[in-house]
Amino acid sequence: MNPKEISLVLSGGGARGIAHIGVINYMERNGYKIKNIGGTSMGSIVGGIYAEGKLKEFEEYLLKLDAKKMIQLLDFSVSSPGLIKGEKILKEMKQFLPIKQIEKTPVPYFCVATDLNEQKEVVWRQGDILQAIHSSFAIPFIFTPVIIEDKLLVDGGVMNNIPINHIDRELLTIAVCANASIPMDEELKKISQAPEKKYESQKNTINKYLNKVLRLFYDENEEEKKKPGYYEILDNTLHILIENNSKNIIKRYPPDILVNLPREIAGTFDFLKAEELIKAGEYIAEKAIKEYYS
Repeated sequence: MNPKEISLVLSGGGARGIAHIGVINYMERNGYKIKNIGGTSMGSIVGGIYAEGKLKEFEEYLLKLDAKKMIQLLDFSVSSPGLIKGEKILKEMKQFLPIKQIEKTPVPYFCVATDLNEQKEVVWRQGDILQAIHSSFAIPFIFTPVIIEDKLLVDGGVMNNIPINHIDRELLTIAVCANASIPMDEELKKISQAPEKKYESQKNTINKYLNKVLRLFYDENEEEKKKPGYYEILDNTLHILIENNSKNIIKRYPPDILVNLPREIAGTFDFLKAEELIKAGEYIAEKAIKEYYS
């Protein structure tokens, strides 16, 4: 077994999953060859785009993302079982997924969704890659589920947020958990600090828009401001659910190397921190590799 050939598993975690890009950058820069890749939710997006050879373009896209572009991608719906249809996001993703079939990607790839009707995992190893990724990131109540025949598919993190059990374990297996309940060390705190003025301005623009459309984040009534919002309750609920199944999977199928990113580094929809999250991914990857070989 070549110690530089690896199988890579990428978890969900919303925007925190952007750190997966930094992990991959570090691995490739240090001579590791990713022979198999798979993931859930944001991990399915990064993994699929990597498998198609378009990760550098996707990284550049994320680094240019601003509040205006993010707002343009939000196609809200009042008639579907999810706040956001996700069609605009999928249209945008097509440029990074030119190969339509999973089985034809240069690097073997899979992703995981959850079938609510059957209450089981669905592992995509062939078929339409855009549809597969869509089903894998369809966070319940946020994105519209994917319906295929008798299947009602939502985010894979509901049942398996870090699908180590579905990767080829013959190679050195590295798993990245992008929402771990661990403290940030001092170096990571420095890396994660976005330029405050620009970041806060962009974030406020998004929040004001969401307030106007949904009336969920802020309210002019002072009493209402003190109450936890829809997003806060949903985010914390999903975190508890996903963290517990992540711990169970890691305990049952321990990877050779576990790369943990602290949850507190960013919010689930904090895509404005792409640059900081990519740097954080490089840092945690280097730290995990050094610890493994020490």
